Amino acid sequence: MKTSKRDAQAELKQLMRSPDWAALKTVPPMMLQVRSDQAIMLLTLLQLALRHPKNNGASADFGRELGLTIQKHISINPTIARVCERGWDPDFDIEI
Repeated sequence: MKTSKRDAQAELKQLMRSPDWAALKTVPPMMLQVRSDQAIMLLTLLQLALRHPKNNGASADFGRELGLTIQKHISINPTIARVCERGWDPDFDIEI
């Protein structure tokens, strides 16, 4: 039987109040190392995900902060900086 959207949301809320979820705070920080080509792909994924109108709150704030950090790191020249900046602007979307 398929889980309803309401049931899935209730289950997620319950999980987020559980000791299992709280245990995430005990996990040491993770270092993530990516190549510059992977970093720009991750940036574009974040930019796309952050366009969703219901993507808000702490996860969206973190995603935006991470995206801007990546952008700052890889904007090594005006061309790359311009491409990265345009990714935040829907006026520069490319139809595929």
